[in-house]
Amino acid sequence: MIDENDLKGLVKECPVAEGLFQQHGCHDVMTAFNIANHLHMHGFLKESAVFYQEAIDYRKDDPEGHPREEILLQVKLLCLVKAGAELEDSDLNRLQVLSEPLYHYIVGVQQHRQGNLSIIETLQKIGYTYEQFHTGEEIDTIYLRLIYEGLSKGNFPNKIRKTEIPRNLFFFWDRNMPDDVRQNIEHHQQFKNYNVEVFDQDRAIEWLYKYYGKEAKTIFLKSRHPAEAADILRVHVINLYGGFWVDADLKITSEELLEKYIPRNYDNVLLLTDGYFVHNDFFAATANNIILKDCLLSIYRNCYEYGGLFISYKTGPGVFMRAINRAYFRCMDGAVKEMPSLKLMDQKMFDKITEQYPVAYKQGGTWTST
Repeated sequence: MIDENDLKGLVKECPVAEGLFQQHGCHDVMTAFNIANHLHMHGFLKESAVFYQEAIDYRKDDPEGHPREEILLQVKLLCLVKAGAELEDSDLNRLQVLSEPLYHYIVGVQQHRQGNLSIIETLQKIGYTYEQFHTGEEIDTIYLRLIYEGLSKGNFPNKIRKTEIPRNLFFFWDRNMPDDVRQNIEHHQQFKNYNVEVFDQDRAIEWLYKYYGKEAKTIFLKSRHPAEAADILRVHVINLYGGFWVDADLKITSEELLEKYIPRNYDNVLLLTDGYFVHNDFFAATANNIILKDCLLSIYRNCYEYGGLFISYKTGPGVFMRAINRAYFRCMDGAVKEMPSLKLMDQKMFDKITEQYPVAYKQGGTWTST
């Protein structure tokens, strides 16, 4: 254990972590873990590694508790890798004893950063270790970034389809649509070559039951927030019909830009944030393709088994990230012969095509108008 004054010095540049430390100190696994997570989130990587180690030390008093030692150790080592620090052999050896897959994940990322492994070699070394984590956690962003770089460098074949993504635009607003959201949708209804469909809550419930059954209706009705409900609906709709999903507060700048920059001759066109999360507020896909079907699998699993997850992990970008990662792993492992038909585009393209519509609820209101 590290002296409390020394720990206090490590959090002084991160207000959230400092506040947690002042309020709770650092005397148990979860407090150390929470402080470490905030330091990690704000880029204090070496400092966060120290607090993850504190959590590991406290975990020895309760070895069966959660998060487990191997989870704490791997995230400590990942922080050190990202900070460019050397890893202790004792830590690596301990991780290998606790979890061989997590060991290969950390060593793979380290060796790739050091230039000792190619993109394909790194992905193969990581394997399917992402399955030990919730959808959308950091391992998914790391894996997806490697896929994106591999596609950019031509490491993966990418099949262009003859059948194009249909010109459908789908929107959702649960009830009592405010005027500013309606104006945004009316803007898209002026697109000459696109069919625009709008779902409200009642239509969504009936549609999900009619085309996907009781389970789909149930998870939709149990959603904790309209954004989660929209997440559930969007994958079901595009999976059945194909087309473009657009969040109701997102504006496609013009039909001309959409046609010019977003190709429709792939099964999936997905845009990434700078942090390598998938934008599920605007995406395009053909009906019934492998990535959307895998997104549905994760949505149902998360809704039934992990109802309290953050929305972005449970039903949002995380399920898309996991679906992409699984699709490429299957091909690299030889289970599937044909690589996905996928176009990945960056945040700059997202900003070129779309803009946030200045709806009132984002200026201090709520998601719905009552």
